[in-house]
Amino acid sequence: MRILQEAQALTLRLLAGREAQTEPFVFSVYCLTEPVPGGRLLYHTLTKELLFLEDGEEQADYLRRRFFLIEEGTDERAAARDLRSTLQFLSRSRLQGYTRYTILPTTDCNARCFYCYEAGCEKLNMTAAAADRTARFILDSCASGELTLRFFGGEPLMGAASLDRICEALAENGKTYHSNIVTNGYLFTPERIRKAAALWHLKRAQITLDGTEEVYNARKDFVEDHDGAFRRVLDNIEGLLQAGIAVTVRLNMDEVNLPDLKTLAGQLAQRFGGYANFTVYPFLLFQDILSPSREKVERLFGLYREFRAELTEAGLLKPGKLPETLRLNHCMADDPASAVILPDGRLHACEHFTEGLFCGTVDAPAPKSATEAYWTEEFSEDDACAACPLYPDCFRMKNCPDRADRCIPQQREAEIEKLRIRMRAAYDRAVNGRPADDRLANDRTATPDRKEPDTP
Repeated sequence: MRILQEAQALTLRLLAGREAQTEPFVFSVYCLTEPVPGGRLLYHTLTKELLFLEDGEEQADYLRRRFFLIEEGTDERAAARDLRSTLQFLSRSRLQGYTRYTILPTTDCNARCFYCYEAGCEKLNMTAAAADRTARFILDSCASGELTLRFFGGEPLMGAASLDRICEALAENGKTYHSNIVTNGYLFTPERIRKAAALWHLKRAQITLDGTEEVYNARKDFVEDHDGAFRRVLDNIEGLLQAGIAVTVRLNMDEVNLPDLKTLAGQLAQRFGGYANFTVYPFLLFQDILSPSREKVERLFGLYREFRAELTEAGLLKPGKLPETLRLNHCMADDPASAVILPDGRLHACEHFTEGLFCGTVDAPAPKSATEAYWTEEFSEDDACAACPLYPDCFRMKNCPDRADRCIPQQREAEIEKLRIRMRAAYDRAVNGRPADDRLANDRTATPDRKEPDTP
């Protein structure tokens, strides 16, 4: 037996005393098994331990002590809920301030994507005074250590001057930080890229491409330079990569544009395939996977899996690493260490839901806990939850604008398949000595008509 990934130590301490004692023993629902040359892999989605067992090797006592084997009839969901609640309590008890800030310098945009959820939203732009107050709020409310800034919009580059002002204030006060940005990439220039690296400490940019040049220009429908937008964005992607800034490209796919996306993937591989900090992943739009036609949904997920395999073969999509710790929140909305700052200085929990439920302003902040009950309300569990290996990390937030009101079996299967791919990748790294590659950032299968998933 070989341990390829250690279990989360605190999890094992908290689970001590729950080991199976009375036969018959059965494998845990949270144990994923995957055959590999010479044996099999076992990954525990609750403890996060990954094992390699050779052919014929049993190790029953170890598997029992590490919760891969459990007593028949064990209520695993109750154990998972108890563990997560305890870890959440311990995490919150150590919290001394925010560590993650999502900043919207504007809700305006220079593109007019047909699927954008912000169409019709009030257009707000951060003033210099609001930027100064935002910086002051961050300095007053942050925890010690390095901060993560996430620039969102609208198109955040339309508010670049405000982001400059905020970062200058943080730097002048000796605060350590780095940033990520969700952008269409059009407004980058060589000078802006240099400043993003030097002042924003930008680590990653996430950019959506909807197709090859003609398709992209039509779908994005930029306010200016409609015909040259595609070429300009690709040039900016290269400029970012050359500056050492990672780029994640999201491909919004549906049945109509998939052939064109495959052509685009070939173009991206040819131009950017040599960059270690470049990755691409497909993304199914929400309205498609919630189609009432089960046949359509199954067909879409079949195409999605095939496209993922093609991107992997081309070297554009990397498997990423297996989770090493239990997930304690769904997103920024229920994360007590995260704050969302709107262009006018109002505070919120969620970047996608900014019309109410405010947490005060940067001048007069209110405790985020005031809206916690709303964001943590969950849908009732169904029968599938009892047999689902994803349950320990699953949050079925009832009021989240990024979640369906039901569990989609094909999506669940796709997520389990990703874990199996990462199990095999971890084995390959351990056995063949290949370096870890976790370039794939937050490759979520689908979300409602939101502009982007979270950048890492």
